[in-house]
Amino acid sequence: MRDFKINEDQIQQTIESPDRTTRIDLNQDERDLRGIYPTGKNVFINIHLKKFKIDEKEIFLLIVTREPEGEQVHVTHGYKLTSKLIPNTEKLAPVDVLKGFSEKFGIDFIVDGDPRKFVRKAMLFPDEKGELPISEGRFPKDHDISFIQVMKQIPKKYAIIALQSVIDRTRYLEWLYTSKLI
Repeated sequence: MRDFKINEDQIQQTIESPDRTTRIDLNQDERDLRGIYPTGKNVFINIHLKKFKIDEKEIFLLIVTREPEGEQVHVTHGYKLTSKLIPNTEKLAPVDVLKGFSEKFGIDFIVDGDPRKFVRKAMLFPDEKGELPISEGRFPKDHDISFIQVMKQIPKKYAIIALQSVIDRTRYLEWLYTSKLI
């Protein structure tokens, strides 16, 4: 996030007093997809959105955190964006803003045979070899990429994907410079 000129105070403010938050419960996703109550520790994913005015520009910070049950919150991803980039940012749920962001800067990857730039909830089963086809894709050479991925994997049985996207950081940084946000 330092590359995007997002500082610790902005991250802290976004997490502690967001304008809106989407909270994803990995156990609930597994219940929805499998129809049974899962066992083991749960993981929550929080997608926080907050509007700031920085250098006379209105920007939004989109911060993704991972919160294993009973443990501390981990900031995993953070992005600056504008309502020009994602129309209706002020009205959308943070998960929908992340989806729009992924559509703009995401790289297609294959999930269960389908090309996607964003997965919100999916259940995958192993192939004949017992391997889970979690994701495959062609990533541009000389581009920096980052994976957003939160999943639960039961070896040789299934995987529950709560959230997944592959962001082309190189293209995103170009947009930040062109937009004069860094």
